[in-house]
Amino acid sequence: MRFSVLRSLLLVVLCSFVFSCALAQEPAGSPLVTAQSPGSPQAEETQDSSLVLHDAVPVAIVPSVDDPVAFTVHVDGRALGWTPATETEPRHTEVLLLVTTFDKKNKELNRDAEVIKASAPTNVAPTGALIRNIDIAYKLDINPKAVRARFVVRVTSTGRVGTAETVLKPIVVPPLPPAAPTS
Repeated sequence: MRFSVLRSLLLVVLCSFVFSCALAQEPAGSPLVTAQSPGSPQAEETQDSSLVLHDAVPVAIVPSVDDPVAFTVHVDGRALGWTPATETEPRHTEVLLLVTTFDKKNKELNRDAEVIKASAPTNVAPTGALIRNIDIAYKLDINPKAVRARFVVRVTSTGRVGTAETVLKPIVVPPLPPAAPTS
């Protein structure tokens, strides 16, 4: 028993020494990640000044003006992977849309997922780079307790994920009219 504890302690000390030597060899002024274009890996400074690398799909939510449960999910075309066109099928991309609603205590109320396949117009080049945004119309199930919705988009071809959240407008459900008396 004593031997395994000493062995574990020695392993921890050795690993911390190797890690500190590796950090000391990096130049202090060299950035880990250079400036990136949108839709590519981004570097972000966190509160504790450490560098976080993320590779997210840019997603924006546009609520409908007249319907409190209707939204347009905008996915930036630079994050999409388009298939080459064939003789029978135009270029297309496929995304998974997951929508989750929450109540005021952050309890999950509903979760809905669907696969969306978007086709490019036939006049685009059959191969090569294609940057074309997609807009997905989505209508939430009516739930008066829902105060927040999270939209998650996953690009099937790359596995990259992006999220956006929105505060929901209050949904007022009118009371049912009283039942007519029966005679």
